[in-house]
Amino acid sequence: MSHFIKVALSTWLIKTVFNSMQVMETNWHIQKKIHIFL
Repeated sequence: MSHFIKVALSTWLIKTVFNSMQVMETNWHIQKKIHIFL
């Protein structure tokens, strides 16, 4: 049971980190575009 919880936690952690990285990259691209427009 504890092994399953560890796997679930690590999977969730990787997903969360990956999603936040994608969001940061998207925000960076948007900021760059806004910068170009200004």
